Amino acid sequence: MYVKSPLNYTGGKFKLLNQIIPLFPKKIYIFCDIFAGGCNIGINIKANKIICNDINKEIIELFNYFKITNIEEILSELESTIYENNLSNSSKYGYEFYGCNSADGLSKYNKEFYTSLKNKYNLTNSIFFPLLLFIKILKRSNQKVFIKIY
Repeated sequence: MYVKSPLNYTGGKFKLLNQIIPLFPKKIYIFCDIFAGGCNIGINIKANKIICNDINKEIIELFNYFKITNIEEILSELESTIYENNLSNSSKYGYEFYGCNSADGLSKYNKEFYTSLKNKYNLTNSIFFPLLLFIKILKRSNQKVFIKIY
């Protein structure tokens, strides 16, 4: 069983991992994922050292943040981001709480708050990983996102 990246990338390899991973040698000392994108291969390959490279350095730094931060802290920071920015939490409250349904989604409800969240991120002088992750997750749910690249 493989771990799916929380990031949605065109050309992502998650669905192909069952075909790709067996093609690699059993023992890999250094594995370099040169066009990592959502890092689906990099986070699932077994190697002594894994190097993920992508033109979008924020994504690589986000995955490095995942490596050094425990899951409880990440989830707590995401919950705080939801609460502080008045975003929906459908897993906790459901769709009806927000006057929405699962067929139409929550984008109408979240639009104003999401725009504010993007603007807040773009005003920061450094990468705040929980905020970046949340923006990327919202993007995955078909929200349009425009963030500055450092």
